[in-house]
Amino acid sequence: RMNSVTKSFVALAVGCLIYEGRLSLSDKVIDFFPEASNFKVNENQANLTVENLLTMRTGYRPVGNGHWVRDRKYNRIKTFFEREPVEERGESFYYDSAGSYILGVIVERLTGKPFIEYLKDKFLIDIGFSANATCIFGAEGYSWSDSGLLCTAEDLYRTAKFLKNGGKHNGKSYISEDFIKNAVKCQVDTSGSAEYKSYGYGYQIWKASYDGFMFLGMGAQIMICIPSRDRYI
Repeated sequence: RMNSVTKSFVALAVGCLIYEGRLSLSDKVIDFFPEASNFKVNENQANLTVENLLTMRTGYRPVGNGHWVRDRKYNRIKTFFEREPVEERGESFYYDSAGSYILGVIVERLTGKPFIEYLKDKFLIDIGFSANATCIFGAEGYSWSDSGLLCTAEDLYRTAKFLKNGGKHNGKSYISEDFIKNAVKCQVDTSGSAEYKSYGYGYQIWKASYDGFMFLGMGAQIMICIPSRDRYI
């Protein structure tokens, strides 16, 4: 299990949908959740965009006092929309796993399939990713898209190579090169976060030294790519 490395793959699924013209960074998150009309949604939440979620600039601190999968009583969608912000969206970085889960829900509502299956169809199988890779499902029937991906270390290597090559494999483009550049670029400063100091954050992807980028999972699942110093991929 890859824990929060999962978030980076969800971002790539978002990038594929943008490449297809089915989603945009400026889309409001609430527009994909008609059930939110029954929730107590504040103005900040109503105006959140896909890009706010990708960069974890939602204005919300982490929420939840239980385990989203083991304790199956939780409604993560409702909890997400009824949170109270600590500041306006688009400002500071707050590590927000709930936002990553919501991005996964958007992907699965648009594609009608688990996000990892969508990615397999789009490019993962073509780059040699494990065909039996999967993701744990949460209580609401959607993938646990902030933490539940199961794949191998070699799969991370192949994905790093794909990103280093700008979303291309064997000369074929699978995703916008501009999206990839922005995904691995520092979009928000993380130095003000007591728990998550680093070189910055892109689209659900961490920055590394020497202008590199990283996938990070809480159980030491790590992929680090430093293109300027790489000789092998």
